[in-house]
Amino acid sequence: MMLSNSIPRYQILLGKFVGGIITISITILIGFLVGVIILTISPIINLSSSELSRIILMFFISIIFVGVFYSLGLFISSLTKRASTSLILLLFLWILYVLVIPDLSIYITSNLKSAESREKIDLQVQEIMREYWKKRRAFANGIAGGGSDELEPWGSYMIYARKSEILREKEAKKIYEPIRIEYAEKVWKVEKSYLESLSKQRSISNILSRFSPVSIYEILISGLARSDVAGSERFFKQAREYRKQLIDYLYNIDAFSLIRYFSSVKDEDIDDLFDFKEEDIPNRQERLNKYRMMRDEYIKEKPLPLNIEDIPKFQFKYESTIETLKRILPDIALLSIMGIIFFLLAFVAFLKYDAR
Repeated sequence: MMLSNSIPRYQILLGKFVGGIITISITILIGFLVGVIILTISPIINLSSSELSRIILMFFISIIFVGVFYSLGLFISSLTKRASTSLILLLFLWILYVLVIPDLSIYITSNLKSAESREKIDLQVQEIMREYWKKRRAFANGIAGGGSDELEPWGSYMIYARKSEILREKEAKKIYEPIRIEYAEKVWKVEKSYLESLSKQRSISNILSRFSPVSIYEILISGLARSDVAGSERFFKQAREYRKQLIDYLYNIDAFSLIRYFSSVKDEDIDDLFDFKEEDIPNRQERLNKYRMMRDEYIKEKPLPLNIEDIPKFQFKYESTIETLKRILPDIALLSIMGIIFFLLAFVAFLKYDAR
């Protein structure tokens, strides 16, 4: 490395750093611009101002990330006299940051704080479901015909049926649906406990993995892209809240006592449904023909669907760009501090560099 005696060393280092960052930034900018253009001209994507602001933040964070490794490269090259030695050291650090630290953080976390095994959770869920079916069958004994098919936990939907079958299903729904909701909550409590243990593991792992600028960069970009775990947890939370709203709505309108809850048959038409004793029409084919005739006649009227305009509607509330920025600001600061430290180390090493 030839150093001019007329130019201060710190200016040479600053020139190298600024020139390198500008050159790389142009390349990154071109990549981002091409991506934005593709998204803009796509007929199925409509970029909002919030999403554009997130893309701009991704660009600047990418520049900071590049600056970290560029400063690291200047530091290593200032410590060694051979380019091959610098290359080997930088390759080692890259492997350390990309592979070793992230994987090691997961390994350490799994040993420090172990989560319950998936097999144990599955056994608990199976036990709850066995209790559910036991309770369901106990109630089925009190319903003529047993109600809906007990092999189908989610019930069934009837387009048209005999009056006796409709009434039997109506009685079953009044009993089975609250039971199903009750046991679904029990299953969720077990799953929630398991997910919380995994979340604690992830939190510890993320803390350890932040020793790597690559891991910090992944956390930042996934947060801005709303594809991180926090984004998923936000969706799950809102989905659970909506589930509660929907169940409360069904209870308020006494939906489980309505025929229209499980059938297209109107409640006021129940007395006009096809219903007879088999001995009244001994011939099986005649019974089927009569059934088809009455069914087709009823379906021709095209029963109107239920009016569900007042039903709660699920609208996922995305995290705003400001909220995301506040959440990831500590990681942006940490990545910037890493870059500053590497640059200062490079500055000191460059000043002491022997150019001979």
